[in-house]
Amino acid sequence: MPLNELEIFLGALRKVESGGYTGTHAYSNPRTGQVGAYAVSIPNWQLWAWQAGVPNADWRDPAAQDFIARHKARELYERYGSWDAVAVAWFAGPEHADEYVRAGASSGVPFLTDINGKTVSEYMGDVRQAMDEAPQFVKYQAAKRAGLAHEFDGESPPEFEPPPERTAPVYRTTNIEAQLKAYIEATERAEDEVSPLRPKLTAMLNGLSNRVAGGTRSPLGRAAPTASLDPVTRDPYAEEEEPTDG
Repeated sequence: MPLNELEIFLGALRKVESGGYTGTHAYSNPRTGQVGAYAVSIPNWQLWAWQAGVPNADWRDPAAQDFIARHKARELYERYGSWDAVAVAWFAGPEHADEYVRAGASSGVPFLTDINGKTVSEYMGDVRQAMDEAPQFVKYQAAKRAGLAHEFDGESPPEFEPPPERTAPVYRTTNIEAQLKAYIEATERAEDEVSPLRPKLTAMLNGLSNRVAGGTRSPLGRAAPTASLDPVTRDPYAEEEEPTDG
């Protein structure tokens, strides 16, 4: 694989997913769970970061985003040998990319749509077009990373372009399902951690409530006595003695 194609593909992903060839690394959409310039879902980010050897990477770090996206894109290209198939995997998941590689259009994969009605075929076309139309600065950066900058035709272009305007993100069902699953799992873990503490917390709250009420409330929900009491000689909660004959 020509290494400069990898960098041009990543630039095209940024263009398609976050509105410009430099991307919007600060992008976050809580509705879809997608974050960063490459619109990666949080569950995928955690998995891909671990696969890239940086499990604690923060998605808010632009360098981490580029590193992990580069690692994943290279892995997918080595698996499929086609940027179209990598685009399918990015948009619809590796299982559909596998089908596309095996059977092409007859697999039906190009006609799958997300809930916005965008097809896999349209997404592939967008990425391919963005690769073909990559500006000079992207091509130069790609050649530079590949060690081929000396072969670049013409003067070195600027290193960066102005930040792009954010375009509407693609709203994918698969990302929502993964995000909901991660949320449910996190909630269940939290419940498991809190459950053993619940009796102690209940007792503490009842004690505080009793003190705030000036001692008129009894601990743990027992009804407070209403009769006047001798605190030394009488226990309000003692069982009444049965009268005896004699």
